[in-house]
Amino acid sequence: STVVIVMAMQAEAQPLIDHLKLKKNEDVFPKHFRAECYSGSYPQHGTDGEKESEEAKKKMEGASSLVHLVLNGKCHMHDVDIVGTVGAAVTTFAAIQVSKPAIYLLNNRIKGRKRT
Repeated sequence: STVVIVMAMQAEAQPLIDHLKLKKNEDVFPKHFRAECYSGSYPQHGTDGEKESEEAKKKMEGASSLVHLVLNGKCHMHDVDIVGTVGAAVTTFAAIQVSKPAIYLLNNRIKGRKRT
């Protein structure tokens, strides 16, 4: 499955990029689009902990999710992170169109949503 995480500021995203060992992916968006994407895979884990059946654990073994962490990019005039709602909306729309995620999460005061 694919997970998209949208964040506005590089400084707040960097710890997550480092933790998940994501790499900059310049093939996701067109070159003229300011958004940046960092991609990688992350192992899937069951949700029931010890209650999981052995069969379910075997199915999950070796499975991973594709993770895209997307940033709105930088302002071309002032070289600062784009943090407004328009930038977030455009970036989120583009990320969903390109990656067709099972889940997308938006940082800050915007709520995440599971795709149905």
